[in-house]
Amino acid sequence: MDTRLTIITGPQGSGNHLFSKALGQNKNIFSWPELQKKYWQGHDLEPFAECWKDPTKLKQFDWTLSRNYVTSISCPYFDDGVETVPDYKRFSQEACRYADVKFVVIGRDQNILELQQQRVRGKTTTPVFEEQLEYIVSHHDTIFASQELLYLYRINYLNWLEKQIGVREITKDADRLSKILEQDANAKYVSQAQSDLDETIKRASAKKGS
Repeated sequence: MDTRLTIITGPQGSGNHLFSKALGQNKNIFSWPELQKKYWQGHDLEPFAECWKDPTKLKQFDWTLSRNYVTSISCPYFDDGVETVPDYKRFSQEACRYADVKFVVIGRDQNILELQQQRVRGKTTTPVFEEQLEYIVSHHDTIFASQELLYLYRINYLNWLEKQIGVREITKDADRLSKILEQDANAKYVSQAQSDLDETIKRASAKKGS
């Protein structure tokens, strides 16, 4: 099958919007077009949102728009205010009728992820996704992707990810990605730390045997 669908998913707050926007700048990838024009948009406006509620609607989706599609969903997500676990099995089985399906499981530093979830949701929700992970990795070709690595290695990391999901024409222009990554979402959670080992490490680095 020449059509590919990549499902980006992970715990709430792990970077669904960021990865959708980074991949969607490539004109050879259909990934949440409206998000390219905005900093943020609710998941209820993601192109496949209605299909996640009812996977049979994938039959009505326009599969002529591209050869490479990306859909993004967090776990849990909110459906009309109700905390909902994506039905990965039903969605992926239906999607396989129209495209080769691959998962990209995204992640973020566990401490930052917990702080973010507590701030936005008032509780830690990562275990909800972890309960779904066994099915994903045991039934589908799965790649693990890191928000931190995207910020660190930028265009090189994005190009690697594009190749992993089967995109033949990778992003060449790094300017758009640089703009997307201008505001590091981790920065507000990070502060300078000091350790009693700091001086020992400095001495050891300066002179052998210190």
